[in-house]
Amino acid sequence: MTDFDTFYAAYPRRVGKLDAIRAYAKARTVATADEILAGVALYKANKPEYADWCHPATWLNKGRWMDEYDAPAPVPVEADWFAECQQLHDGSCGGKLRHHNRIGMDAYMAKHRRNEAAS
Repeated sequence: MTDFDTFYAAYPRRVGKLDAIRAYAKARTVATADEILAGVALYKANKPEYADWCHPATWLNKGRWMDEYDAPAPVPVEADWFAECQQLHDGSCGGKLRHHNRIGMDAYMAKHRRNEAAS
């Protein structure tokens, strides 16, 4: 298996293979195979849900293996459950534990409704 084959197998969108082969050869003049693969792993871990996967040639031509990603926002240890309760349930839960239980039940019911709709 060539370095390109390893890259192409790891890349999440496999289109435009001939363009990708040319772009990979060009990218290898400035980066190692390991650097490019590490960039693919970061890209896969950090791509926003709303965005489409880049074509591999585009990703390589733009040097995207060098992209720097923001650190994930820290999750507060104690979320403001009351503000969330006010927003979701009009403050009717009556306590943190009841609110968290209700959140769980809301998620369960939403999943159940989706499964029924799909049937």
